[in-house]
Amino acid sequence: MYGNPSCGVIVIAALLASPVLAQAASPSYDCAKARGEVESLICADEGLAGLDRRMAEVFGKALERWPTAEVANQRAFQRGWIKGRNDCWKSDEVRACVDSAYRTRLVEIQIQSGQLSAPTPVGYACDDGDEKPFFVAFYRQTDPPSAVITYGDAQLIALLAPSGSGAKYTAGNVMFWEHHGEAAVDWFGTKLVCRARAGAAIGQRRPMSATRSATEDFRTLCGVIVGGDTYRYLCDVTNQHHDSRVVETTLRYPDIEFQLLWEGAHRVRMRSEGAVPFVGRYSTYEGETNIVVEDGSDQKVYFYVSDKDAAAREVGNVGP
Repeated sequence: MYGNPSCGVIVIAALLASPVLAQAASPSYDCAKARGEVESLICADEGLAGLDRRMAEVFGKALERWPTAEVANQRAFQRGWIKGRNDCWKSDEVRACVDSAYRTRLVEIQIQSGQLSAPTPVGYACDDGDEKPFFVAFYRQTDPPSAVITYGDAQLIALLAPSGSGAKYTAGNVMFWEHHGEAAVDWFGTKLVCRARAGAAIGQRRPMSATRSATEDFRTLCGVIVGGDTYRYLCDVTNQHHDSRVVETTLRYPDIEFQLLWEGAHRVRMRSEGAVPFVGRYSTYEGETNIVVEDGSDQKVYFYVSDKDAAAREVGNVGP
């Protein structure tokens, strides 16, 4: 009445042996060459394999966006990340560890390489005593949602974590937990209570009575990379500070002057007299700021020593 039950066994066995199912959980690498527990786990888990394919896609796009000088550093960092991912075999929850490693790194790459639209950061007033600027840019389009937190000169990326109420973002020894405009913050052991400022987002000016403004001027080394050729000059810099944070910079090359309006997520809006404003991507490493500007298939990299003390040393080395 119900047919031959052995037929069902044969069908199931055939399906399990099917190349389609066997290859369903294929990551970006060759599973025949998988080494170690974690790489084997990824090959056997469709969810983790999907994250690995996504990683290959996002990292590939990032390599096209990062400045040429930064690519080697990012490749080395990625190799270090892979090693850390593979160390998840030591965790009590191996799969959860691997899943978290992928999701965290994907968010970092997308934000740092400018693959996402940058939200307007929200400014907060904190009870830290020294009134260091505190800004948070919320990226709700990432998975999981994330936030770029800037406190003084330090910046990091935190991910949304489960919470009973409000929005809680964590990153290692940092926690930002906001509820109804007030946030409890744990910044590497320093406890803060921060409240959202009205109109304090970057790009919005607070009344001058509520803003501490200052300017600084210095001479520095600068240059531009075009078509693989590097040109170096001496430039003059004027930084405009609001509450100890640089929000505008005037950079004077010998033949052109740029006004730089610093935005969140490593974006800067550049203006020059008689030209249409454009947006570049910037990164700062060891006191030097690089700004990548793309115009169709052409790319220029403007750079300058942005740390005042380092600039004084570099200019001194050049001499009069």
